[in-house]
Amino acid sequence: MGSCTIYEAYDAVNVDTGCAILYTNIKGLKQMEEGNSFYVWTEEHASVNDIKLRVYEKDLSEDSRGIVYCVDGLDVLRLS
Repeated sequence: MGSCTIYEAYDAVNVDTGCAILYTNIKGLKQMEEGNSFYVWTEEHASVNDIKLRVYEKDLSEDSRGIVYCVDGLDVLRLS
């Protein structure tokens, strides 16, 4: 699993759309499809098997360990 700081995730947000292009893995994709929270990371931390997503800034948070996650998968768009 990749990881990034919340600041890296916020830096990836496009100011015009309020969205960031972030990545998750298969486990995260499954959690997203169930409407649950899941971990995300920036392209710099992604591997070739990770899944590209469009995530709204309002849905980003970090856990107690400082790992970035998306609070739910309800309005996340899978891009690849």
